[in-house]
Amino acid sequence: MQSIILSVVSSFYDYFGDPIQNTKNFPLKDFKSIIKFTGGSQPPKSVFSDTCKEGYVRLVQIRDFRTDKYLTFIPKDSARRFFKRTDVMIGRYGPPVFQILRGLEGAYNVALMKAEPKAELDNDFLFYLLAVASIQQLVIANSQRSAGQTGVNLEFLNNLVIGVPPLEIQKVWAKIALKIEEQKQNLYNQLDMQ
Repeated sequence: MQSIILSVVSSFYDYFGDPIQNTKNFPLKDFKSIIKFTGGSQPPKSVFSDTCKEGYVRLVQIRDFRTDKYLTFIPKDSARRFFKRTDVMIGRYGPPVFQILRGLEGAYNVALMKAEPKAELDNDFLFYLLAVASIQQLVIANSQRSAGQTGVNLEFLNNLVIGVPPLEIQKVWAKIALKIEEQKQNLYNQLDMQ
């Protein structure tokens, strides 16, 4: 999946140029004015279950985007933050720090944060925007270390300034990007079946 996303991101540069250098001269905006970042919460381990029960919800951690080996469920009333499959999620801690993720749903723990687009951003565009190499490199280079772990510097992230293309152009490109992603995934699936 990661290689599919990277190939779609390469087409991002063709359409929009580098958002940090703003090579296409779009209006400049800082992230805090166009994206809302919301950190997860950590319920006590005493409420964890490895089976889904009535009134429980999946507690998603970073590792869950790679494997279903460690399924964890918590009582829904213990959950504070929820997300849907299409929401853009960010791995706050690493290595690797600043993983851009989606495809699961449930409650999310403190190692994740949700990136919600404000009025000027399309959600699918946002997913690919955050995966662009120039943004990845800056955020990773400015990550903070604490207790032996690297974490996203939220103040730096909120103040990052980029060129923002018009919403209608974002939406058109995002539809193309999702189609490319779907076609590549279908091709990989066919190759796996051979």
